[in-house]
Amino acid sequence: IRLGNTILINKVAAKIGSEISCNAYTSILCKDYEDFIQLNTSEKINVLTDLTQKTLVVISSYLQLISCLIVSICIYSTLLFYNWVTALLIGIIFFTIYIVLGKYLKKQFVKNSKNYIKKSKKLIKAIREGFGSIRDIHMNNNQYLFRDIHKRIDLPMRNIMSQNKYLSILPKYVIEAFGLAFMALIGCIISLSYQNPSKVIGFLGLFGLGVQKLLPYLQQLFGCWSKIQSFGVFSSIQSTEPGISL
Repeated sequence: IRLGNTILINKVAAKIGSEISCNAYTSILCKDYEDFIQLNTSEKINVLTDLTQKTLVVISSYLQLISCLIVSICIYSTLLFYNWVTALLIGIIFFTIYIVLGKYLKKQFVKNSKNYIKKSKKLIKAIREGFGSIRDIHMNNNQYLFRDIHKRIDLPMRNIMSQNKYLSILPKYVIEAFGLAFMALIGCIISLSYQNPSKVIGFLGLFGLGVQKLLPYLQQLFGCWSKIQSFGVFSSIQSTEPGISL
């Protein structure tokens, strides 16, 4: 089922992405000649490749988010049916952690995305200037000067993307730590309430298995949300530039 679901999501996302790319290409071709020649080649290619790809990532993330949300609700409903008090406490703890981290990380994702776009434009400009000055570069033998300029812009961009990846998995480790502590606390409370050790073991086993199955889907939910925040900012900012219409 999971494999079929993944294949279906990718096929739907690919079809939507193809429609977006075709519409973007058509909108450029349908522009007036005066407007068309005002667009440089890099802007046209950016619409059909980079921007379309980022939009496709957002669409795919939305579809995966919906799928993970449905599975998470099913697993959590089972825990509620077995013991709604404990399940409710687990839900409140997980929900609170994700909300608190989400509010903080959303600002960071938006900030990183805006910085990435600014540096990306500077990098394109630097590369264009380097290629345009290739004759002077060889005459003056200053290839490494342009190399250093490229590195000063490119390295911070890579660091931004690396930070976004790290931030997207941060809640996993926070919740694992809180989850283990919470399960240990619940185990102590239950052991004092039940005289039969087998009931305690069965209770902890069921909730331990449930939480173990639930956490990966919650992390996938947060991962999809982080991609939407990051790539959504890319798409929204770049699509508002002159001559770009998806």
